[in-house]
Amino acid sequence: MFAASFKMNKLAAVTFLCSFTVLFAIIWIFFAFGVFQPETAQVENLGKYSLKVSDKEETTAFFRQFGLNVDFTNCVQREIIIPEKFDSLYEEYNNLQKSQGLDLSKYKGQNAQQRIYPIITDNRQEYYAVLIVIRDKVVGGHLNTGGIDEPLLNFLGDKA
Repeated sequence: MFAASFKMNKLAAVTFLCSFTVLFAIIWIFFAFGVFQPETAQVENLGKYSLKVSDKEETTAFFRQFGLNVDFTNCVQREIIIPEKFDSLYEEYNNLQKSQGLDLSKYKGQNAQQRIYPIITDNRQEYYAVLIVIRDKVVGGHLNTGGIDEPLLNFLGDKA
């Protein structure tokens, strides 16, 4: 039988514990602040789809997954903050997100970019695609006609 032992002085023990604590804190920060964001989502009717929108090419590819073509020249962008606490309206909105494989509750309190794109259609009706983006990945969004009383739709065109 082989046994090994080692002796650790107090300074080495304190150094080890501090190093371990710092490493744990760094890993916790990465997960807590969404640094490890998924690059894909999955929804039953479509399967796995990409969430990357770092440039025009990736954004075009994102929308094409849903059969959409958008107008980049009239895109409107603004900074938003996802609420820390969801009221009933935001819970309902998050249910729409869940219907397309996303979940905004993972990003509560975080800054995000809202991008609104006009959708190019064959008819004259106006539609808009709204993306909520954090670190060049879609974390939420919807489709609508821009009307106040119009229902919001998921990227597949379904109500939640």
